[in-house]
Amino acid sequence: MQCNLWIAICIICTYREAVYGLPNGAPTGTCTTMTPRHSNGTGFIASQTSASSPYTLMASKTNYNSTEAITVWVVDSRMVSERGYNGLLLQARKVNSNAPVGTWMNVPANTKLITCSVANDAVTHSNTMVKNESSVYTWKAGGNHGNIEFVITTA
Repeated sequence: MQCNLWIAICIICTYREAVYGLPNGAPTGTCTTMTPRHSNGTGFIASQTSASSPYTLMASKTNYNSTEAITVWVVDSRMVSERGYNGLLLQARKVNSNAPVGTWMNVPANTKLITCSVANDAVTHSNTMVKNESSVYTWKAGGNHGNIEFVITTA
């Protein structure tokens, strides 16, 4: 059974300035809100609005079934010399829900899988190396979740 896949551009926040963050990935405590807790040395930095984000999530399919894999990547609209992101938290969620669904697999270099609700239901960075459009993430539904959307926080 195929379900619509809402390729919602849910870029929650991005940062362009240097931050003292978590170089080994997002903690599971941020899984629900996807709000980063980066410090600039004098306090925590406020989130940037999604309207001003240069990033767009793209997916290889607009529909899914429980067994097919979907590839997802982040497109950066800035000039080539400025493109890339250092940190991320990426999930697939049922529309209007804050719980991740499905599982991620075969993550690219400099990223790792984490468990928010079930094993491997989110992807985060494993270091502060720059990731770019060549970083492709693979997701599998593993069941029928209804309409879903991919959401990301970048740093």
